[in-house]
Amino acid sequence: TEQKMKNKKILAVTLIVTGVVCLVFGLFVLWIVSSKTENTQTVKLCLYPNTSTEQVEKMLRDKGVIDSGFAYSLFVKVFCESGKMRSGYYEIAPKIKQAELAKMLSRGLQTPVKLVIGKVRTYDDFAEKVSSQLMISKEDLLLSIENLEYDLFENVIPNTYQVYWNTTSDKLLRRLKTESDHWWKARAASVEKTGLNRHEIVVLASIVEEETNKNEEKPTIAGVYINRLHRDMLLQADPTVRYAVGDFTIKRIMYKHLQTDAPYNTYMYKGLPPSAICLPEQSSLLSVLNYQKHDYIFFCAKEDFSGYHNFASTPDQHYANANKYQAALNKMGQNFATRHEKRVSYLYRTATTSLPCCVPALGRFRGSWSYKTYPSAKVQQKNNSAIQKGEKMFDPLAALKAFLLITAGLSAKFHCFFISLPTRKKIRIC
Repeated sequence: TEQKMKNKKILAVTLIVTGVVCLVFGLFVLWIVSSKTENTQTVKLCLYPNTSTEQVEKMLRDKGVIDSGFAYSLFVKVFCESGKMRSGYYEIAPKIKQAELAKMLSRGLQTPVKLVIGKVRTYDDFAEKVSSQLMISKEDLLLSIENLEYDLFENVIPNTYQVYWNTTSDKLLRRLKTESDHWWKARAASVEKTGLNRHEIVVLASIVEEETNKNEEKPTIAGVYINRLHRDMLLQADPTVRYAVGDFTIKRIMYKHLQTDAPYNTYMYKGLPPSAICLPEQSSLLSVLNYQKHDYIFFCAKEDFSGYHNFASTPDQHYANANKYQAALNKMGQNFATRHEKRVSYLYRTATTSLPCCVPALGRFRGSWSYKTYPSAKVQQKNNSAIQKGEKMFDPLAALKAFLLITAGLSAKFHCFFISLPTRKKIRIC
């Protein structure tokens, strides 16, 4: 009987200890499973290939995502056997479970990014813009573009795309071509109505893109160039000359630029250039697909400098529009010169009347010594007695100001001499 009682006590103690251990273990597991991140705002994390789990944990600590990291490290050992995290862009929401965080990073459950592609002029600009938004390097992307069997600008539609940050250059280019093919397929009827093929539409749209940034005016300009093509005229598009010269900073096309012998110079060669001179926006592509039918074959910038254009059907109308624009340029130059003359007059008058006494040379220039002085505050406090006695003083700070004013005045005077000359520009059919 005593033995039975003893066995019962041992059993009871064992059950109690086992229960306590199970309870503690259960609470511990519950704590680990329910452990959440510390961040109160969304944290963005970019992981490059071959980033170790230790490096990622340090990054998470530095960004305030995890504190002790015990639960996170435990789950990483469960989910990540290789010891390397998957590369990609991750957005870590506030207060998510650390188990979800470890699973997301170890299995590459990344967040897509928005890739914005707009107007660019060269493949180099395209590669630089894309590489600034993705993990792809500029050099790798340019190499992939060189290996393409098609023209890039004819197979990319400027838009905002959702892609993975760590996508490769080849995958990206295939994705962009697929999207472009779908875009063109949906507008096959419009393409057929223009009488142009895809290549010709993109090339013409690139010229329209460079001619104006006013979307409402693009269909009219597209119509002008299509009219010139139908009449077998030279396109005479200034943007193609800039492209031929290789200098996109040129504001005015001069005669020397027109002499550039290159197939892109539409002042010298008939028809469209060999390829697009930029990656045109969708608005420019649509302006060619839906070009305005009219009789205009000329256009010239408006005289109000609004960025819009005056259109004409005959050379006489065009020359009248061009003369109005030329007159506005001359008037603007004269007004600019007048404003500079006023400023020069003020600077010159101030420098030769208010401060000559501070520099003996300026005093001699005036032909007499002046006793009226404007010294700095510190000098004035020290020289009160001298001022009362009418003695001549020398203030180095005021002398420096006078010298600068005289220099600025003379420089502006010299500049205004050329600004005031009437602006003369050879009128071209544009």
